Amino acid sequence: MFEVKKILFPVDLTENTRRIFPYVLGMARQCRAELHLLHVTLDMEHFGGIYDLTDLQADFLGAAKTKMEDLCQCELGHMTGVTVKVESGDPALRIVEYAEREGIDLIIMGTHGRKGLEHAICGSVAENVVRHSAVPVLTVNPHRVKG
Repeated sequence: MFEVKKILFPVDLTENTRRIFPYVLGMARQCRAELHLLHVTLDMEHFGGIYDLTDLQADFLGAAKTKMEDLCQCELGHMTGVTVKVESGDPALRIVEYAEREGIDLIIMGTHGRKGLEHAICGSVAENVVRHSAVPVLTVNPHRVKG
C-alpha cells in the first residue's frame, strides 16, 4: 500500500465536477492528504495563427478563475489547506506536469464516457492522463457516484 499525502483533483467546471467533489473530499479526509484543484483552459495560441488572441486568452483565464472561486466557495466552504490553480494549455499534459512538479501521490478525476465520433473528436483527457502519469490515477464515473 502506498501513502497518499497529496491528491490532485483536475476539475473541468462542469456538473460532473460537483458530482465527484464529495467523493474526492472524503478521500482527502480519510487519507489526511493535501488537496490540489487544477483547472486547465485551452491555450488559444493553437487557434491564433495570424490573429492576436491574447485578450481572448486573458478572458478565458479570468472567467475560469472566477468559476473556480465560486466552485470552491460552494464545495469547500471554510476548508483550509487546499491549493487551487488555473492554467492554460493541453489539459492532459498540464495535469501530468502539475502532478510531477507538486509531488502528487494520487490523481482523482472524472470521466465523461464519450464514445464513437464524440470520443474521436474530443479525445479523452482522463485516458491520456492515465497513459502518461507517473502516479496512480483513479477515474470516477460521475453518473455512478453514490450521493
